[in-house]
Amino acid sequence: MLNVARTLSLLSVVPTILAIDSWRLHILPWGFEGTGYVAAFSLLLAGILVLSALAIVIVRGRSGVQEGLFLAALPAAASLLALVALLIACPAGC
Repeated sequence: MLNVARTLSLLSVVPTILAIDSWRLHILPWGFEGTGYVAAFSLLLAGILVLSALAIVIVRGRSGVQEGLFLAALPAAASLLALVALLIACPAGC
């Protein structure tokens, strides 16, 4: 189950970067409608992946297993902090 948490936390980095790009940076040329859809889908997907990975890590930590949890929680926590910072900096998109 820890491998699933690691995979989810590493996969959450990609939609987080995509959400930052389409919400704030606009490097990729999506167009007006594409930017809105990609940003919303990326934020939703990254949020689901992050929360799933952190839920697995929390349950594993409470069951007594302590080894390897940091490597699974670190990318997920970084992605969650980046998403929260993005939503605080630009609540309606920039």
